[in-house]
Amino acid sequence: MSEDTSLSEFVGKTGESDRQDGADGQDEANDAEGQVETAETTDADGSATDHESAEKPDEPAVEPARATYDWTPDGAACTRCGAAVEKRWRDDGGMVCSDCKEW
Repeated sequence: MSEDTSLSEFVGKTGESDRQDGADGQDEANDAEGQVETAETTDADGSATDHESAEKPDEPAVEPARATYDWTPDGAACTRCGAAVEKRWRDDGGMVCSDCKEW
């Protein structure tokens, strides 16, 4: 297994590549000036509408993200075998140990 990398090892590296890509970012700022986009339009009856704030029917609900891994320092029970383990993975709706997980 590989060793984890600290975020502090990446400090300063992104700024160097940014400076190489563009002189100082002024070109992008100058290009964006004067370009104003609005989502407001006029309907056939003459009333203004804002498409960004309009409700969108028939849009599927987004399922919230769920953890696929759990680490419990004191151990927690596997939902299949009942063994107390520190590391568990989600499988068939429950948290299971590595021996019970179908890889």
